[in-house]
Amino acid sequence: MAVSINRVYETVLSVLNKEQRGYLPPEDFNRFAVQSQKEIFENYFYELGKAVMNYGRNKSINNASLHVLEKLSGFAANTEITTSSLPTNLYRLESVLFNGVPAFEKTTAESGYLERSTLTQGTADSPYFTRTGSEISLHPAKGATDVIKIQYYKKISANPSWAGTTINGTLVESSSVDFELHDSEESELVGKILTLAGVSIRAGEVTQIAMAKNQQIKQSEQ
Repeated sequence: MAVSINRVYETVLSVLNKEQRGYLPPEDFNRFAVQSQKEIFENYFYELGKAVMNYGRNKSINNASLHVLEKLSGFAANTEITTSSLPTNLYRLESVLFNGVPAFEKTTAESGYLERSTLTQGTADSPYFTRTGSEISLHPAKGATDVIKIQYYKKISANPSWAGTTINGTLVESSSVDFELHDSEESELVGKILTLAGVSIRAGEVTQIAMAKNQQIKQSEQ
């Protein structure tokens, strides 16, 4: 799962050249590339949230939701934790299993009320957890033989970056860092970067072309 940053850069330069809008330096392209990848990645979770709400209403998952899950599959992870600390690469926590039993998340305030009575305290059959920053607190507390597993989505590990030179009008990359997004996001990345490039060089026509491209992509996914 990776989109070639060299191919995206080539496409962006090709469109800018076609529209006679000049050259986009690598440092500007890289800045736009980081922003575009971040926006697309964060939008996955917005779409995922809508899918969860939709499932709650009619107990069905539409094709668009499945498409988002496919794009997120490369970021999905699960691991066993032996301390209260969550993985440093965690972006979004999906579930916590206490010896295979799902533990529900509660606020610290809710936990305070629950722990006042033995009737509402967390048990092995009905565990829960609270979260503070990068740490979780389990109820009941983890014992020596208890197994705690989490399912989560990882952060993007590195910013995309094109590095290289241009020889006879051809890009020759060296030590570039590709996008970490699903292959299908290539056109979306091109569109977003063109939009940012259009604003940067005050070329309204380029921005309009990019917006039209984004709209075509969205319609094809519906």
